[in-house]
Amino acid sequence: MHVPSNRRDPQRQRWRGSVMAMSILATLALGGAARAASFDEKAKAPAMKSVSDLRAQVEPFAVKYRALHESNPEQVIRDPAMARQKFDLKWQLVRAVESKQPLEGAAALGLVAQGDGSYRIDLDAYPEWDDFHETIAGMLSRANMDVHGPRLLARGFRPEDLITLRNYVAANNSDAQAAEETAAITLAFANTVRKYDKLKRPVPDTVVESFYYQRSRAHSEAKRRWVEGLLQALDAQRGRVLLSTFLEMKPYGIWAPSDLKVAADELMAEMRKPEFEARVKAELKGVAQ
Repeated sequence: MHVPSNRRDPQRQRWRGSVMAMSILATLALGGAARAASFDEKAKAPAMKSVSDLRAQVEPFAVKYRALHESNPEQVIRDPAMARQKFDLKWQLVRAVESKQPLEGAAALGLVAQGDGSYRIDLDAYPEWDDFHETIAGMLSRANMDVHGPRLLARGFRPEDLITLRNYVAANNSDAQAAEETAAITLAFANTVRKYDKLKRPVPDTVVESFYYQRSRAHSEAKRRWVEGLLQALDAQRGRVLLSTFLEMKPYGIWAPSDLKVAADELMAEMRKPEFEARVKAELKGVAQ
């Protein structure tokens, strides 16, 4: 997952299929569903029927989400049902961009065409598309604590609050937790690929898409729970300080087309290798260190 060191930098789409071919570690770290979940071959990924249909779903959700994001951002983090709905809506729009579907009227959803097939999104104006919890988890890594610690102290953290934050980050590796969430999905999908190989049948595109969706949703949910756990470790006032620090940044996103079939074929080729499972488990241990 790409998480910028400054939210004023572009946030490129984290789900892009081409990332999958980079390494098995990337396969684990970019994920989708619930704790200890396996891959459900029968589950279907949500797909956009049309821009107007998606807009009819997004607009009432955006009104509710923005109001809560403004008045009580902590509740946005703590509400798994809202997080799931937000993820599903964003998934549909991002995959439409990646697969080069017609997006006439998408400007009403915050997408600004860049002329090359990509779209820019002002995530401050359209927070319903922002992976807010993933940004917080990524930026509050152990490597970044020396940067963010003084800022939080200046905004109202006490020294003991900073100790609580450092201890939480040290004891809870958000990348390792996300990788652990998605490992079972990845390995189960690899078994599904081999099952179709034995039947001498291609893996259906809908099954491949479902894997990407389930894995990505699991990753997002793991990051949400990580931030929720951090808020529980802090008192209410310090939680508000923490969230307001990130809310004042001005992020934007860039979503771009991707050759999803090539990426999927490369990923499944890796999964067919005899050493795949051992490599996954070895790299999973490495993430946790």
